[in-house]
Amino acid sequence: MADTSNIIALEEIIFRIEAEADHTRRLELLAQLEEALESAPHPRDFRMLKSLLYHPDWYIRREAAFLIDRFGVKMNPEERWQFEYALQNFELLAEHADRDATARRLLFEGCRDRSDRFRSRVVGYLRLADCQTPEEIALVHYAAGDYPGLVELGCDADFRTAVVELLRFGMQPENNSPYHRKQCAFALEQLQELENASEVAAEIMRSREPEPEMPAPDVEEIRALSLTPLQRFIRELEKQGLMVDGQRVYPSIQIGSVTNRITYRDPGLQTWPREDRERRITASPGCRLIKCDYRAIEPMLLIHFLLQRFLIGPEEVPLFREHRSGEEAGAPPDIYLAIDPRDREGAKTWLNAVINGGGRRYARNLNPLQQTLWEAVQELRQEMIHTVRREGAVETIGGNRIPLSPETSNLGGKAVNRLIQGSASDVFNHAVLQLHRHFIQERIPARVYFLLYDEVWVEAESEAPADLEGEIRRILESVNEKFALLVPLTVRIQ
Repeated sequence: MADTSNIIALEEIIFRIEAEADHTRRLELLAQLEEALESAPHPRDFRMLKSLLYHPDWYIRREAAFLIDRFGVKMNPEERWQFEYALQNFELLAEHADRDATARRLLFEGCRDRSDRFRSRVVGYLRLADCQTPEEIALVHYAAGDYPGLVELGCDADFRTAVVELLRFGMQPENNSPYHRKQCAFALEQLQELENASEVAAEIMRSREPEPEMPAPDVEEIRALSLTPLQRFIRELEKQGLMVDGQRVYPSIQIGSVTNRITYRDPGLQTWPREDRERRITASPGCRLIKCDYRAIEPMLLIHFLLQRFLIGPEEVPLFREHRSGEEAGAPPDIYLAIDPRDREGAKTWLNAVINGGGRRYARNLNPLQQTLWEAVQELRQEMIHTVRREGAVETIGGNRIPLSPETSNLGGKAVNRLIQGSASDVFNHAVLQLHRHFIQERIPARVYFLLYDEVWVEAESEAPADLEGEIRRILESVNEKFALLVPLTVRIQ
């Protein structure tokens, strides 16, 4: 456990965050809190941090949730729901709202949040058909900013009390922005619950204080609204960081502009020799790493495209035709040994050269299967040349279009390279995103930790289920059905 002085210092910062009215000052205190947690001997044991999950400011709640996740602070089931609410995982709350009272309460509580932007996000996961009480129906209209709908609803005796109470709540300065306070006043006037709303609105404007607008973090949040699910996932990975040489580091993680391959910078962990990565990148205290990788993902996708376009037939690669994904099928095939049982490394060098747009010097002295694949790849290159000249782009298996100029040198080779590498990124990125969502939705104490081209490392806490590795394999291999792969990808787990 942390010593007494550390605990007192952390508690003091949290108390000041809770008491501070100025948003900018709260952000400064948050930075101090993060720094203090970094230096604490056992930050995961510091449970007072969870009190910030209940802060009235959604931004503070969210940042507290990031810290709780980063430092592994343990939570009970109710706190876990508050954590998901702070992370704005409204989809998960909505999925459980019918069978979990806490999830339902939090979802509708979000409809009362002071921030109209926050309310608008919550209501996107609610339908009127989901509501069970007059109060819930009124809250959906309120969160959507549908004041005419609230007035119409308030004319019904069954809903009037709920509507009037909610509008009066919304008129209070601590509960709403000046604009929405005025809208609540005019709605109450139409319901004959308030006289002279114009005078009330004028008073609201006279007493208006400068809005505590978010500085840089708020601008960042607005930009985040347009991020794709993959980009949001990458941002979470950056915030979580990982352990290197016994210290937590926070590399910059980027999605490649051409093939969407995920890369790390500062430090460039993926460029390290394998033995250095295995030795220096470790799990957080109390956790273990599960390392998974797809076997020969790019060569297998090449075979898929050749089969899909009828450039080779299944009878020409019987080993792959007969294999089925899963443990019952036995050991999966080695594509390189299938190509040349006598020289695996030579087959690997040749096939990778073909995928990367080269391989011309290997055109002679090939065995029968290599000759078949070589001829099929030449046809694929010609097809891709025609496609690029017509469309100016290569379309990957996930439907992403990669621009490519028809004037590019070695056009056929580069087009095949874009097709295979871009499709490999589609498959891999989809798989790790599904794995990330599965851990959240099933509330499994594990997380995606590190990505290495065709490898994904998972960090699992000691409480993780015993069959976690099998579940990870199932999710990662589900890409075979998702992308209708004619040659199934298999996953190796260390």
